[in-house]
Amino acid sequence: MKLDGDNKKHLPLIKFFSSKKSLVVATNEASRASIRGLFRDLQVPSQSIFVAESYKDAEKIIKENQPEIIISEYDIGDSDGLSLLDFHIQQFPNRIETVFCLISDIVNPAIYSEISSQAIDLHFSPPIIPAALGKNIVEISSKKMTGGEYLSDLEQGKALFRQGKDVDAIEVLQKAKEEGPSNTSMPSYFQGLIYHKRKMNPEATQSYMEGLKLEPHNFNCLNGLLDILIEENSGRLPSRS
Repeated sequence: MKLDGDNKKHLPLIKFFSSKKSLVVATNEASRASIRGLFRDLQVPSQSIFVAESYKDAEKIIKENQPEIIISEYDIGDSDGLSLLDFHIQQFPNRIETVFCLISDIVNPAIYSEISSQAIDLHFSPPIIPAALGKNIVEISSKKMTGGEYLSDLEQGKALFRQGKDVDAIEVLQKAKEEGPSNTSMPSYFQGLIYHKRKMNPEATQSYMEGLKLEPHNFNCLNGLLDILIEENSGRLPSRS
């Protein structure tokens, strides 16, 4: 997808992308070139497009240049795309101005968990089709730009949680829960995660259940309940002997 400055509908997106730095992480030169071209079509300035062949190179670029938008393959030599996501989150705890796309032909439980919790903004299966990938990135960026107070508070709450400010995070997430659409479980899920971390299992269970009422198949809420169940019954499991 190519953004056109003569199209008034594209102007807010052009403003968004032209103010961002981007990073392409891929082991194959053809893939790197293809994604570089995609960023140019989105009006990211050429001098703000960085490329890396491995995790080590990508980590250095993130430290030195602080790119907000990353498209990374899962297998990147000395580590993987999920480790790169974790490092990027450390640099940008509040994800309202960032986009992270993971390119992978597998979806293991760890990847699925990050997709469900919206840490991975986009999972894209190869082969890389620039037009389709660009369209998806534009859609995600548009949602972040127009998400209003709900999305802003959700991302702030998640950032506070990552920074260890649990009480503040719960308060902001509660605000997001009241502002958000009636079918999203994200604020409830993260409240449950915080309560569980603080060993407040009844409150965590209630939050996860609230999330499941909104999204009955939410992987992370189900997984959170399972963790609590195993934890509370670990001393009561029957012996196999």
